[in-house]
Amino acid sequence: MPSYIDFISVFTTKRTDEADVSDVRFSSFRERIRLGVDNRSLDLPHMALSGRGYQLSYNLKCISNTKRDKAEVWAREKHNPDDWVWSTRQAAFHHQFDMKEGTSLWILTAARGYLQERVQRLVGQRGSQTAIASTDEDDLESREEDRTFTTTEKSFIASLSVHLMIAQYASGDWRGHIRWLEQMLEKRTREALISEDYNPREFDLVDVQIMEDKTNRAAMTLNANTKVLESLATFYQKLMKNEDFELHSKPDCKNAVDDFLAQLRDYAYDMRMFSERAEGLAKITADRKTLIQERLQTLASDRVMNLTIQQQREAKIMRVIALVTLIYLPATFVSTFFSTDVVKYQPDGDNEDAVPYTSYSGLALERWFEVTVPLTILTFVVAVGWYYGYDQ
Repeated sequence: MPSYIDFISVFTTKRTDEADVSDVRFSSFRERIRLGVDNRSLDLPHMALSGRGYQLSYNLKCISNTKRDKAEVWAREKHNPDDWVWSTRQAAFHHQFDMKEGTSLWILTAARGYLQERVQRLVGQRGSQTAIASTDEDDLESREEDRTFTTTEKSFIASLSVHLMIAQYASGDWRGHIRWLEQMLEKRTREALISEDYNPREFDLVDVQIMEDKTNRAAMTLNANTKVLESLATFYQKLMKNEDFELHSKPDCKNAVDDFLAQLRDYAYDMRMFSERAEGLAKITADRKTLIQERLQTLASDRVMNLTIQQQREAKIMRVIALVTLIYLPATFVSTFFSTDVVKYQPDGDNEDAVPYTSYSGLALERWFEVTVPLTILTFVVAVGWYYGYDQ
């Protein structure tokens, strides 16, 4: 199935300076059914392929805590969710089933060998001796029919168990991840809800924005997984109604498919519930972010108001200074007047014991008033005119 290249392309490394997240968000489901007529170009008996069968390609994503040991995390003295780092893991799957030969082909593409080990434990003739059981999720119980491929019917039933194992893998630890998002949101925004004196900082808003992005990404991934699982269920429903599919009338196959669809719907339902929970959390996060933004805007407005009041006070002080200057400006002239010869205090004669006397010039005083009074009036007129002109 050539389209499988699209699924494995998400694992390629981009030689660019900027991170490309478009492939990380890629999700799809492809199917191809060839049951009606034998295709001689695809008939390869030496590879146990007749060309009659169906092919499936799809991808799913799970969430995993990459920096925690479960034995330590749930110990109360070491329980520190702030140190948890969650990562979304991609996995692509290709399944091909041949109706005539009864062969089943699986191609699993993932960043680690964990899925291969799980498949070996599930459908292998014997459990892998080197496989390490997962501590994050429980494996499906391996049944005898999951390891039996003697007939086409049994091989078909065994392939359904692999699909269920993949669905279980995709369910991952989404519950723990969403719970962690809820805890982190409450921790970072609780004070904004209960404290009237809460003073947010710029990086508080950045933290909440990051939490909102993570929550939206989780909701988007869960929605994609849900649609893929629903598409998988729809495919097998149509397959069992296809008259060219010889196994659609086999009671064991019908029962196996019914059981498979019931479990698959459970996984899809859980993911849908987690998705709705994440979407609700994203709305709450957006509301908390708006609350912090409003607090920041209020603080900024208060700072501007305080600055305006301070400037108004300074302006009043400057006006008082200007008024005092204008009032005392005539006194300056008076001081200058008394420093002139208009009024002069001098002793009578050169004898130090002589009695001082005062000489007075009425003409000088008259000339002083003729100059000082007009200048004082002109000063007030210019000052008042400049003040009102500046306000307008």
